[in-house]
Amino acid sequence: MLIFGCGYTGLRLARQQVAAGTSVRGIVSTAESVERLERAGVSAMQMDLDSPTTHAEPLQANGPTVYLVPPQASDSTPDADDRRLAHALSNLNTTRLIYVSTTGVYGNRDGARVSEDDAPRPESVRARRRLAAENTLQRFGQSTGTPWIILRVPGIYGPDRLQLATLRARRPMLKPDQAGPGNRIHVDDLVRCIEAALVTPHTGRVFNVGDGNTMTNTEFVSLVAQKLGVDPPPTVDRETMRANATPQAWSFMRESRIVDTTRMRRDLGVLPRYSDPADGIAASLAQMKIES
Repeated sequence: MLIFGCGYTGLRLARQQVAAGTSVRGIVSTAESVERLERAGVSAMQMDLDSPTTHAEPLQANGPTVYLVPPQASDSTPDADDRRLAHALSNLNTTRLIYVSTTGVYGNRDGARVSEDDAPRPESVRARRRLAAENTLQRFGQSTGTPWIILRVPGIYGPDRLQLATLRARRPMLKPDQAGPGNRIHVDDLVRCIEAALVTPHTGRVFNVGDGNTMTNTEFVSLVAQKLGVDPPPTVDRETMRANATPQAWSFMRESRIVDTTRMRRDLGVLPRYSDPADGIAASLAQMKIES
C-alpha cells in the first residue's frame, strides 16, 4: 500500500494500517519526513512531486494507493492540472486509488445543502485546483482501468488541531448569527472513512465526508474554550471581519453550505464516532494531556 503525503492524517492512517499487518510505504517530500515515518515504524521514500526528474522508475503498489498531497500553490492558472498528482500517476501501478479532496469544490451555497449529485462550483483558487485534480484522477482511472474513489473532506480537527492559537491570541470570530453553517470531521473518523474506501465495492464514485453536525466555526471554537475553562473568542460582524481578515481567511468564512453525508453513511458504512463535536474535542484534549 502506498500513501502519498503522510502528514496529519496520512501518518495516522499509516500507523493504523501497519498495526493491522498491512505493508505500507509512505511517499514524502523531505528527509526529515522520512525519518519521522521510520521512527513510527513506517517504511518511507522521499519523492519531490514538484520535480518530475526525481523519480522515473515505476511505483508498483500490490495494493491500493491513498493520495493526500495538496496541489501546487504557485501556478498562476487556477484551473491548471495538478502537476504533483500528474507526476505521481505517471509511473504508478496500483489496484485502487483514493484521492482526498475538499468540500470547497462546491463553492458558496448560502447555507443550502449539497450532495455529490450537485455540480461543483468552486470559487477560491485552492478549490478550483482541487477540482482540476479530481478530473486528473478520473482520467487516470478511465485510461488505466484503475478503480478510484474521491473523498470530499471539510475542516479536519483533532489533537493539536483545535484552533488553540485563535483562543490564545484572542483573535475575533464572526458573530454566531452571522456565521454560516460549518462542516467538519475528527481526524480519526476521517481515517475510518479512508479505510472504508479501501475495501468498498462502490468505486468510481465521489463521497462527501463529515460528522453531520453543522455548528458554526464560532460555536466550535467557543466549545473548545468552554472545555478548557477559558474565555470564548471575541466576535465581530461580517463587515468588520471582511475589512480586517486576510483574503484567504475571508474566503473560508464567506462560503456557506451544509454538506450531505448520506452516501458516506449508507454506502461506505461509516457512522462517525464523533458526531457530536463536544465528544471529539474532549477526546482530542485528552490525547493532548489537557484536562477537559
